[in-house]
Formats: sequence, C-alpha cells, structure tokens
Amino acid sequence: RSALDERLMAAQSRAETVEILQRNRVDPRKLTSVLGTLGRARKMRVCAWVYEWAGEKKLLNIIHYNRYIDLLGKSKMIEQALEVFSDMRKNKDVKPDTITYSALISAC
Repeated sequence: RSALDERLMAAQSRAETVEILQRNRVDPRKLTSVLGTLGRARKMRVCAWVYEWAGEKKLLNIIHYNRYIDLLGKSKMIEQALEVFSDMRKNKDVKPDTITYSALISAC
C-alpha cells in the first residue's frame, strides 16, 4: 500500500479525506487505485467520501463507476450500488457497459 492509501484508510471524516485527496493531487489514474485499495480493505465509508469528492471534481469515468459498483456489491451494499448506477446513468459522459451490468448482477 502507498502512503496515500494508508492516510486515507486512517481518515476519520469526509473533510479529512478531501484534504488528503487534494494535498496528494489525486487524478483519475490514482483514483482507480485508491478506490480499489479502500474497497479491498472494506473501508466503505472512506470509499464513499472519495467517490463523492471525485464526482464533485468531475473525475469519475466508467472504470471508477464500475469499480465502485463492484466494491459495493461485494460488500453487500446493493442499494448503494444501485444508487451509483443511477448516478452513472445521469452522467452524459459515461455509459454503462457489460462490466457495469456484470457487477450489478453479481451484487444481487
């Protein structure tokens, strides 16, 4: 794990999470890794804060949506996975793909 991952896993609030993300200039490439690491560590609250921040910053792409939906499904957070899918469908720059639907089906 990177130092960034370790700091994020220790974050206790959304504000602290956002500060860490901004201080480390998290870009879409780093975001993919961060979501994966947090999800595997079952740090879903921090993962949600990262997802929200990334959405506000317009950093989310199909890979991020798919990864987050998959992580939510594996954590048995099906309603949240469906909410993220709904958010994805509202984003005119991103279209669900076979990976999206596979993650949703696996979640159920």
